[in-house]
This record gives sequence, C-alpha cells and structure tokens, in this order.
Amino acid sequence: MSELIEKGKEHLSKHEWDEALEAFRAALRLPDVRYEERFDLYNQMGIAHHMRGKWDEALDSWKRALDSAVEVGDETGRATALGNMGLVYHDQGEWDRAVEAHETSLRISQKLGNEHEIAVRCSALGSVYHEKGEWGKATEFFQRALEGFDKVEDEHGMAQVYNNLGLAHRSKGEWKTAMDYYEKALKGYEKIGNEQGITETCGNLGMVFYGRGEWQEAYRLVERALKGHARLRNAHGIATTQHNLGVICEGRGEWNKAIEFYKKALKGYENLGDEHGAVQTRGNLGILYHSAGDWDKAITYMEEALEGSEKLGDEHGKAKAYSNLGMVHCDRGDCEKAIEFFEAALRGHERIGDEPGIARACNNLGVVYQVRGEWDKSIEFLQRGLEGFEKVGDVPEMARAYNNLGIAHQEKGESHKAVELYEKSLKIKTEIGDIRGTAMTYLNLGRLHHQEGKRGRAIDFYRKARLAFEKIGDERGAATIKVNVGILHKERAEKDQAGELFREALQVFEEIGDMPNAEWTRVHLKELDKGGAADRSTDATD
Repeated sequence: MSELIEKGKEHLSKHEWDEALEAFRAALRLPDVRYEERFDLYNQMGIAHHMRGKWDEALDSWKRALDSAVEVGDETGRATALGNMGLVYHDQGEWDRAVEAHETSLRISQKLGNEHEIAVRCSALGSVYHEKGEWGKATEFFQRALEGFDKVEDEHGMAQVYNNLGLAHRSKGEWKTAMDYYEKALKGYEKIGNEQGITETCGNLGMVFYGRGEWQEAYRLVERALKGHARLRNAHGIATTQHNLGVICEGRGEWNKAIEFYKKALKGYENLGDEHGAVQTRGNLGILYHSAGDWDKAITYMEEALEGSEKLGDEHGKAKAYSNLGMVHCDRGDCEKAIEFFEAALRGHERIGDEPGIARACNNLGVVYQVRGEWDKSIEFLQRGLEGFEKVGDVPEMARAYNNLGIAHQEKGESHKAVELYEKSLKIKTEIGDIRGTAMTYLNLGRLHHQEGKRGRAIDFYRKARLAFEKIGDERGAATIKVNVGILHKERAEKDQAGELFREALQVFEEIGDMPNAEWTRVHLKELDKGGAADRSTDATD
C-alpha cells in the first residue's frame, strides 16, 4: 500500500498524472484499506486531476475524501477536503461557493487551533477575493496568511504569500509594490533552496516589466524562467512560460514569434492533459489572429476556448471568450453580433460577481457604440466602466477608460473635453510607468491636433509617441506613427517624405504579419501615386 502511494506521489511531482492516478487507483483496489490511507488517496487523486485542469474529476475525488472524513468524524480531514473543493470552485469562477468552502474550512481549522491550516485558508481566501476584484479584502487575507506562516515558521508558505501579494499589486498597476513583494518571495525561496519557487518568481517579475511596457527586461526574465523550468524538467512550467513569452512577443508586435510560442504552449498543455491551460492559450491565439486580421482563424480559436470553458464549467472563462468574440465581430463591422456577445459577457461577469469583468464588459460595449457612431451611448457605457475600475482600484484600466472616453468626446467634436481626458490618462500612465500606454495616448493627442489643423502640435505628440514605442522595442507602434506622420506630409503634397515613411511602415507590418495595418498603409501609397485625397489618421483605443 505505502509503496503504491509513494510511487503515485513521485509521478505526481513529475506531472506524470496518468501514471500517478494509476498507482492511486491500484492502491484503492487493495483489500482492507484503512481510513487514513483512503483519505490520502482520494486527496492525492484530487490534486492530480486539479493540476491537469480536470476540475469535475478533482471535485469528485475531494468530495469522496470529504465523505470519508465525515464518516469517521475527522474534522482535520473535513477542513482539508473543503479547502480543496474551494480551489475548484475558485477555478470554475464560482467565487461565492469558493468563499463558502474556504470559510467553513477556516472555521474548522480555527476551532482545532491548527495555525498552519488557518494560514493556508487565509491565503486561499485572499486569492478568491483578488479574482473578484475585492483587492482590499484580498490584501487583508494575504496579510493574515503571512502572519500565520511566520508564526509557524513556514518559509515556503511566506514566500508563496509574498508572490500572491505581488500579483494583487500587479493587477492594480502598483508595479513598484508588486516588485518589492516578488523580491521578498525570491529571497524566501533562495533561503530555503526552492528552485521551483525561484524560477516561478523570476517569471512573475518578468510579467511586471511586461505590464510596465519594458518588454526587453520582461523577455529576459521570463526566458530565464523558461530555462529554469527546462532544467527542472517541469513540463507544466515550460508550457506556462512559453505562453507568457507569447504574451510578451504579442505586446511587442512580434506576432509570428508569439504564434510560435503559443503553439508550443498549447502542445505542452495538450500533452499534459491540462485542459484549462489549453483553453487559455487557445483564447490568446484567437486574440492574436484577430489583431493580425485573420478573423476566421480568430473565431475558430475563440470558439474552441468557449467550448473548453463550458466543458470545464469555467464561468469566468466563458465570459472572457464572449468578450473576445465580441471584439472580432466589432472589427468585422457586425456591431449587432458584437453587442450580443458583450452583453452575454456582462451577464456572465454579473452572475459571478466579477467587478473588474463587469467594468471591462461595459468598456467593450462603449467601444462598439463608438464604432456605430452612437457617441452618447458609448460615453454612457465607458463612464460605467470607468466607475467600475475606480471602485475596485484598477489604476491601469482607469487610464485606459479615460483614453477611450477621450476618443468618444473627440469624435463627438468635443475637443476640449477629449484633451482633458487624454491628459488624465497620460498622468496615470506616466505615474505607474506604463510606457506603451503613454505612447498610445500621445498618438491620440497627435491625431486630435492633426484633425484641428495644428500640424506642429500633432508632429510634436507623434514624436513623443514614436520615442516611447522605440524605447520599449514596439516596432508596430513606431510603424503606426510613421504612417500618421506620412499622412501629414501627404496632405502637404510632400510625396517623397510621405512615400518613404509609408514604405518603411509597410515593411514592418508585413514582417510581423499585421495585415489590417499593412492594407491601410498600401491604400495611402496608392493614393499618393494617384495624388488622391488623404485618408484619416488612426486612433489608439485601449
């Protein structure tokens, strides 16, 4: 019996889930299995299923563990099983059920005086409240967990909580505080020699730099994490890090490279049987193909992500997939279909109490009403989105909302109000170190002054945008600026300057696979050759 259990745990540590489950099931089939062994086996089976994203199977295993604990009156086992079930509810987006399970587990652990389990449950509750956008509560529970782990001298637990606090502050755009916590986590893992923790924290630090728009440093750290996972032979870590490298390359406009990383990650998740990881990567591939203008591929991947989320019972994932599908239909000009998907996303986020998700859905509805030219309705939804982001303290999203509101007021002809909103967006982005975000708002300010005929002011803002894009290595962003400046030269019949800028930009768009912007640039080149009228410059919706 013990040999089979240890064999299963060894396979589990290597992410060899089928082999682990086979060993655990073989142990359960043995005669005269004692309660402690049976509970441990169900618990380990739940861990195996949960790690590979098979949440229904994980829940079934942990319910069996719970029934076994209740049957013999084992309150410690009951607390453990309920806490684990809370993890599944969390993953499925059933956050109220997750809170209920974790709180029940916490009360039992407090009654038993089990300080370690109290800390574990506080950490789990912090993670749920973080997902719900209730960041004050999340931080409160993380701090309680930190104190608990410190009290029982659990260095590993403390490092994990520092990582969670880093994630919470990263979500709020508080990059410096996030980095401080990740550095503490890194020191903790180094102190106890936990290579896995060190590697994961390097990856997390990389994503902070990604959030700040410092993509070269982000890539360096996440690539270091990839090498660490490869050295540890952690197949799951490799897939997750490849996914994150795809995110960074996508942000830099290196779309072919991003697709390569996403497909590697997808293959890794599929080989491991991690359905949740595969769903997330399919969703990202859909977003990337959308950006590249390959809408049929985008919809295929997004629909696969939606089906996967439905299969997993992931309410949050379903709502995200609806939003992504809405974006594609919006860009295809099918605004009615887009509104249908965005409203489905809004209902999904409302159903699970996801405040940040509700705000994002309102923001998306505001954008689609912009496309329809319904400026008042657009402003109404964008304002609701802004208020939602303010409520949860999501600073980066507040900056994006101000930017999008600026576009709506600009298109409505209210230039003074648009400038005021752009400046609010710019102030926040500058304060939090969002270089790419500042570049996008400079682009919009340049476009506004361009429309008003203030050529000198437009060029000044376009120059600031170009310098910011170049600083972070965003070739696509810099190429977009070249097209906008080229339009200014075209309007003055300065064909040589305009043509040179258009051709330089076109080469970049073609190299990275950005077909919509490549086609937009070709139109300007054709008009330049024919001496036709100038087309409008492009805005930068966040």
